[in-house]
Amino acid sequence: MFSRLLVPAPNERTRRHYERLHAEFQRTPCSPQCSVGLRYGIVPRGAKAKTQPGRCKGRAHRRDTLGLRGRRVTEPGDVEVPPRETLIKSSVAQRAA
Repeated sequence: MFSRLLVPAPNERTRRHYERLHAEFQRTPCSPQCSVGLRYGIVPRGAKAKTQPGRCKGRAHRRDTLGLRGRRVTEPGDVEVPPRETLIKSSVAQRAA
């Protein structure tokens, strides 16, 4: 399962961290076009009738691209970032306006 990672886990602790990180990326929209937002009531840009909640093809959601640089979300508990609920409500309010 983790043999496909670009950055292999050197130990069990890092492997568990990669698992948690991947699980978090599965629940977090990666862009305005991301269908993961449908889980939170956010209609993605360019959504069609076939768009399914949580079915984003973006690299940010793939387990084998965890080691790549690019658009990423911050880790939970970061004091500089508002809680996820606040970010989602803000995004919904911006789209409604």
